[in-house]
Parts: sequence; C-alpha cells; structure tokens
Amino acid sequence: MSIRPPRNLSSLPGTGQTGFSVLEHELLAEQAAGLGHAERLFQKAYKQLDTLRPGQNYTEDVYQSVADALYAYIIQREAVGHRSHDDVYAIYDIPGQVRARVGAIKRP
Repeated sequence: MSIRPPRNLSSLPGTGQTGFSVLEHELLAEQAAGLGHAERLFQKAYKQLDTLRPGQNYTEDVYQSVADALYAYIIQREAVGHRSHDDVYAIYDIPGQVRARVGAIKRP
C-alpha cells in the first residue's frame, strides 16, 4: 500500500513538491552542470586547433586531445538524452582529423 498526499494540498502552488520531485530536480541540475562542464572542456581543447601550423610534429597529439574532449562531451550529451550529435559537428565545424579519432583509444 502506498501513501500519497491529499489532492487538495498537493495542487497548491509551491506545496506539491514530494521527495521524488525534489530529487528529480537535483538530478536534472547535476546533469545540466555536467553537460556544461564537458562542453567547456571541449571548447578549451577545440581552441588548440587554431594554433596548429602545417608540419608541426605535435599535431597528432592535438587532434587526439580534441577528439578525447569531444568524445567526453558526446557521452555527457547522451547521458542527458541527446541522441544526435550532428548539430555539434555542424556548429563547431569539426575537422576530419578529429572526427576520425573520436572514440579511439591511443595505446601507450
């Protein structure tokens, strides 16, 4: 048998919060904070692409670090319910060198 609050009390504005709705609100806030953090880390890594010059010997490492940050951002997006990431690729204009490395793990 479950217990629920009386309808006349739960329909009043500001008094209808149950323990579940408060928890749900906290979980959504944490998901949003995690998504924002992952996007900021990706943006920081993405800015490294502007510093690349052809022929530099560390370009592969930069591409891999951007791909790793993008992969973490995509995972966080999927955790909050975003299943398509085409908009991310379009907005940031992700180069092919990064796209090819997303999800790949570099062996030591």
